[in-house]
Amino acid sequence: MTEAEKIPSVLDASMAQVGEVYARAWLNEAQQHGKLDLLVEQLTQFAEVLRQLPKLRATLESPKVPYDAKANVIDAALKGRAEPLLINGLKLLAKRGRFDCFLAVERAARDIQDEVAGRVRGEVVSAVPLDGDAVRRLEEKLSQMVGRQVLVTVRVDPEILGGVVVRIGDTVYDTSVKNRLEKIKVKAVKGVADSIRRSIDQFVTDAV
Repeated sequence: MTEAEKIPSVLDASMAQVGEVYARAWLNEAQQHGKLDLLVEQLTQFAEVLRQLPKLRATLESPKVPYDAKANVIDAALKGRAEPLLINGLKLLAKRGRFDCFLAVERAARDIQDEVAGRVRGEVVSAVPLDGDAVRRLEEKLSQMVGRQVLVTVRVDPEILGGVVVRIGDTVYDTSVKNRLEKIKVKAVKGVADSIRRSIDQFVTDAV
C-alpha cells in the first residue's frame, strides 16, 4: 500500500477518549432497556447523514449556534423517527458543546457492540474487488485464526498487484504480490552486498 498511514494526533486521541466515555454511558442505558443493537444502528445511520450533509454537521458542532437552535434541529430531523434515547443523547452532546465528538462516539459504540458480541472487525485490502462468497470464506478463515468472529470491510488497491493485506487491530497479515516482490528485492540486494563484501575480503587476503 502506498497510502501513508495517518498518525493520530493528540486531538484525535482526546476525541476518541471522550467518544468512548459517552458511548459506554449511552450503551449501558440502552442495554438496560434491551435496545443496544437498535441504538448502535441508529447512531450509525445518523453518522452517515452527517457525512452526507456537512452543513447540518457544521451547525450542530458550531459553538456560535445556540443550544436551543440545535435542539430544534435535532427534533425536526429525528422526533418520531428515532429512539428517544438517541435524541436525548444527541441533545446532551449539543448542550455540553461536544457534538464535535459525535463521530468518535459512533465509532466507539460500534466497537463496544462488537466487544459485547464477542467479535472483531478488520480491513482487507485487495488488488481486485472480492465477491460475497470470497469475503465470507475469508471471514471464516480469519475467525478460526483469531478465535473470535471476524467481520471485514474490503478496500480495493490495485497497487498491491495481487493477494491481500489484512489488518485486525494492530496485527497485519500481508500476502500481497507487492510485499513478496519487496522481499525478493531486499534479498537480492543483500545477496549482492554479501558478494561484494566477500570479494573485498578475498582481495585483502590475497594482497597480504
